[in-house]
Amino acid sequence: MNLLRLSVGQLDTNCYLVWDHKSKSALIIDPADCPEYLAQTVLDHELNLKYILATHGHFDHNLASAGLKAIFNVSFMISRKDIFLLKSINRSARFWLKKHQDVPVPVPDRYLESPEPIILGSEKIKILPTPGHTPGSVSFLTTSGQLFCGDTLFADGVGRTDFKYSSANDLRTSLSLILRLPAQTEVFPGHGEPFRLEKIDLNSFLKI
Repeated sequence: MNLLRLSVGQLDTNCYLVWDHKSKSALIIDPADCPEYLAQTVLDHELNLKYILATHGHFDHNLASAGLKAIFNVSFMISRKDIFLLKSINRSARFWLKKHQDVPVPVPDRYLESPEPIILGSEKIKILPTPGHTPGSVSFLTTSGQLFCGDTLFADGVGRTDFKYSSANDLRTSLSLILRLPAQTEVFPGHGEPFRLEKIDLNSFLKI
């Protein structure tokens, strides 16, 4: 499994281009902004984009989702529980970025509540519900031992739970689930640098 981390948008959100080496089948996780740039990166690597995945519904992880979907005509997937956030991406972007923002709201083709894994070439990607930061936050676990967790967990802390729709209790449950993964699991967060689970004191994060 190959991956490329791209930091895009004003909030330096991590967008991940992931692909199977043999088949060149690819997916993008959290296309935060700049759809033309992301599309050109897919083409430069001669990949066959199959899916667009969202770890959660916040605007800074989805501003390019509709654009990429239109360019490649591929499936966009997100949890049903975060649709309310997805619908307000332009209003949220104007509030947080202090500038006018008007992008199409992406229409989901599949909701990530399905227990069926996402198939990418020879790789099976498991969908892990990890609510807390948002009600519909999910993480993606590859059979190669890579975890894409959005804003659930960072190298130096956890996602915010002070929004009215967030839940510290749910986040603690999600972190407990992640804690049961192998220590060698590579974690790729929505912001900041990747890390291995063994390099952080996840138990201390459970005290939120």
